Amino acid sequence: MAEDPSAAQGGARLRDQLASPYALTAIAALVVFVILITGSPTFLIYDEGYYMAGATMLAGGASFRELLLAPLNVPAGPLYSVTHWLASPFTGLEAPGVRWVSFVLLVATWGATGYVLAAQKLDAPWRRAAMLLAVPMLWVTSGMALTEGPAMAFVCFAVAAAAWAMTGQKKARVWAGFLIAGLCFGLAVLGRQPYLPAAIGFLCIALFRARLRWPALAAFLIVLGATAPVFAIWGGILPPRMAGEVSGGRLAPFNGFLAFCYLGVMLAILAPDFFLKQWRVALPAGIIGAVIGLIVGGVGFEVAAGLVARLPEDYAPLFQRVAAGALMGGALAVIAASGAHLWARRDDHAFVLCMLLMLGLTATAAGIVHQFSSRYVLATLPFSLIVIQPFFRVSHWAALRLAIGALLGMAFLSNYFALDPFTTDCTHGPYGVYCSR
Repeated sequence: MAEDPSAAQGGARLRDQLASPYALTAIAALVVFVILITGSPTFLIYDEGYYMAGATMLAGGASFRELLLAPLNVPAGPLYSVTHWLASPFTGLEAPGVRWVSFVLLVATWGATGYVLAAQKLDAPWRRAAMLLAVPMLWVTSGMALTEGPAMAFVCFAVAAAAWAMTGQKKARVWAGFLIAGLCFGLAVLGRQPYLPAAIGFLCIALFRARLRWPALAAFLIVLGATAPVFAIWGGILPPRMAGEVSGGRLAPFNGFLAFCYLGVMLAILAPDFFLKQWRVALPAGIIGAVIGLIVGGVGFEVAAGLVARLPEDYAPLFQRVAAGALMGGALAVIAASGAHLWARRDDHAFVLCMLLMLGLTATAAGIVHQFSSRYVLATLPFSLIVIQPFFRVSHWAALRLAIGALLGMAFLSNYFALDPFTTDCTHGPYGVYCSR
């Protein structure tokens, strides 16, 4: 039988794509992920012990209501606990098995993002989506059993379901897609409550797309319906024990500003053209922010503490000063560039919506008053990866940025696995010993 020429050409194109520097870099990053997780500590570290307590409860026969009302030292919703409880037959709720759950969710996030970009008819959608591996903070979340992974994955599933709905013409597909999107987004909110304000995106779709009005409204109502029972039991959006500590009705504006600092760094790695296309406003704003950061000399906490611990003592203050300049410059630059892009692309409703969701989710860090973590910026990633697409293309330059971001992420994750202050911070509570050395 003669070979189909089109199939042969397609196979050749696929081989060429997989052999490109960009694809090889992404594959290498995944391999490094696997190696790091495989060799990671055989006990729970950092926040893993705190959060795994809920899954341990469920595995021990506790009811869902008992989980919600348990005096656990965790502010996040129950999605994490339920996810790891469901995976417990495979992980035994022990390390490093529980970390593979995060890795699987990372791969699923990649696939869902690739589908969304394919629905937008972009070239090389899954290779474009692989750029998420360039986000250094993602390595800590997806290499450890932390709460951001499940929530972010379900947001990506929701966006993919909405994209599937919006690219269809049949009413059954549109309704099914939005109902699935609402359910997935509701589950995401039950993983990380800061996603709740982003549910307004469904209302925006209903406002601007008459054909999608009622399905999008239904999705919004499903988000409320999925989260309301949990919030009713808690008496708010946080567990009663944590409400006063984490928020208590207060705001921490500086934490919100720090989130914009790290958003600027993330976007600079993902797509520098996001800034370069609006350099007339981004450059002056970035310079002003950098000067302020250099003068102030710090951002209120030690940046990249694990890496700083390995620097010569005399260089640590210089590193913090330079880091402060870079972070504050990035914050003002991203705010200025975002405003300029919103105006320039104001007729592109999908872009405007994703941009506003990205900026809004960044600002939610101001509602977390007890601490700040660069991982909070990952909440924006499902929308940031869409926002950057007009300013991104698969290239050797993108491969280099992917490699740099992945190397930084690898260093951060390796430090979490190696440093004593993290491995000895174990929790002992009424539900058993969750980690031991």
